[in-house]
Amino acid sequence: MKILSRNRLKRTLSICVCLCAAFLLYAEDYTLTVVVTNVQPEGGTVFAGLYDSPEAFKQKKFVKVFELSPDAQTLTVTASVPAGEYVCAVFQDENGNNTLDANMIGIPKEPAGFSNFAGGGPPGSFKKLKFAVQSDTEITVQLLRMKKR
Repeated sequence: MKILSRNRLKRTLSICVCLCAAFLLYAEDYTLTVVVTNVQPEGGTVFAGLYDSPEAFKQKKFVKVFELSPDAQTLTVTASVPAGEYVCAVFQDENGNNTLDANMIGIPKEPAGFSNFAGGGPPGSFKKLKFAVQSDTEITVQLLRMKKR
């Protein structure tokens, strides 16, 4: 009798582990709303991108990219994302070359902004700029003109 109950216990535990793994693989996505402020209407396309890790941030590999028409001073974009930590980077492409233009030392020549960045020095690392998504989330990113100090 004890052998049968042990087998049944092992089987039950195996099923529970599989169900938990399936739940984690198909975790719920949340709505992320990014509000971009200080947009120059008709000043060029606004691009917004999301990084989901320090490695992606260092390699400049977005997990999601959005292209927004600059028809107002404030733009909003929504995306469905899994729970996690992200950095949002935004820039307004004033010359239409689909690239953030920068000077020789890397300071953007076009309006740009990051999540959790209000200006005043270099933006910083993923750790400094990140925000958490654990439920439906709204963040605001202000486009700024970066200046050489």
